[in-house]
Amino acid sequence: MATSSIQAGLSLSAVFSDHMVLQREVPVPLWGRAPAGAQVTVALGPETRSARADESGQWRVELAARQAGGPHEIQVSSGGQRVVLSDVLFGDVWLCSGQSNMEWPVQSVIHADAEVSGARQGTIRLYQMARRISLEPQEEGPGSWEVCSPDTVGPFSAVGYFFGRKLQQELGVPIGLVNASWGGTLAEAWTPLEALETQPGLKPMVAAYRRDLLNLDAARARYRTELAAWEAEAFLADPGNKGHRRGWHRPEFDDGTWKTMELPRLWDSLGMAIDGAVWFRRKVEIPAGWEGRKLILSLGAIDDFDVTYVNGMKVGATGAETPTWWQAPRQYQVPGRLVKAGPMVVAVRVFDRYMSGGFGGVAQQMRLYPADEPQPAITLAGAWRYQVEFSVAHGRPTPPMPQPVPGETPNSVSVLYNGMLHAWRHVALKGAIWYQGESNAGRAYQYRSLLPALIQSWRKVWGQDLAFGIVQLANYQAPVAVPCENEWAELREAQ
Repeated sequence: MATSSIQAGLSLSAVFSDHMVLQREVPVPLWGRAPAGAQVTVALGPETRSARADESGQWRVELAARQAGGPHEIQVSSGGQRVVLSDVLFGDVWLCSGQSNMEWPVQSVIHADAEVSGARQGTIRLYQMARRISLEPQEEGPGSWEVCSPDTVGPFSAVGYFFGRKLQQELGVPIGLVNASWGGTLAEAWTPLEALETQPGLKPMVAAYRRDLLNLDAARARYRTELAAWEAEAFLADPGNKGHRRGWHRPEFDDGTWKTMELPRLWDSLGMAIDGAVWFRRKVEIPAGWEGRKLILSLGAIDDFDVTYVNGMKVGATGAETPTWWQAPRQYQVPGRLVKAGPMVVAVRVFDRYMSGGFGGVAQQMRLYPADEPQPAITLAGAWRYQVEFSVAHGRPTPPMPQPVPGETPNSVSVLYNGMLHAWRHVALKGAIWYQGESNAGRAYQYRSLLPALIQSWRKVWGQDLAFGIVQLANYQAPVAVPCENEWAELREAQ
């Protein structure tokens, strides 16, 4: 938000800020707050529009449609106060939404260093929507627009960025990308409540939602109890780091009898259908010029948890305290006192408590380099020695996961629409791209009703026939026996 907008009395909605992109070729609404009854004037070049704030202090104007281009300056004034938005472009604005595959950042993709350093895209603008759940529709969504650059693109949605870059190259117009994604979320969480009520097959989830609202405190307490019981039964407990006691972290340990595995990969891809702890070791040669310098050890994402050692010393660990730990890229600092010219041993204990386990990132993320000089780096992708510390086979019976209750998780009905999307309903868009479905795979047939309900509701909310692009997980988890029993294929059919 432009800094002048924080003056008492006059403000623009937080969806507007310097560097923003407004949708070309359609009337453009702007809105905000001012003292009740105050007249507000908005100027864009020679065009001016005025409105009077209502009793609640809300005002709104609509600017005439404009062709692609810029930069422009927008001035909002009232009662001697003024808000100025600079470097405003007109182009195409796209909403990028879904779960982890939309959320996956540019800094974690293949050739991430090259992609980030090459992201000098001055006519692409990025808006990272803050995560928020809410039982009631919210009128504001905190955040701000940023110019796409090596300094800003890293944590942004990779799918969104590559989509926007392709459009910009082909159309030659500014592109605005609004990232509203959250890993592991259900489609119904992104859908307005009233839209779910129109579909007979979706009414039961709405009925359960309303039933929980009648006694929300009791419903939340019950859910927490049920979730704790489910986790205690479904999640494998870590009995302790036995490999450490056996000296598997020490550089002098002889791992010659261990097997080798090419990393990064999830060990399930090798037929290791297990949960448990697996150790990985790799020896690298440190050049003389690095001696005594602080290094960055980058390992990519690890599913689920890890403890990492360098020459026998623990340099980092990631556990359940880290949000979305299974996709969080690991980057640990290696103190200069541990860095000597010659061989260095990196040892990683990976503990997987549920479903797939191992290294889930990409080869380009697995590297070792001086903190003050990212290039050149030593690659850590490739063959590692590994040994299973302990394991339990997949397929052990687990109870059904308890259904979330309103406001307790991001997977409650409508809470992400309320908390993140509702504030954007007046922003003119070109369309939306959607990368979601994995979390609904267990109810794949229901997705035949749920996804159309979401699309139609968004078009109704925005008052536009929005273009809507869907990504499928092509060929993911191909059936091994009975094709008709594969829920992922059923979900793709629903899409």
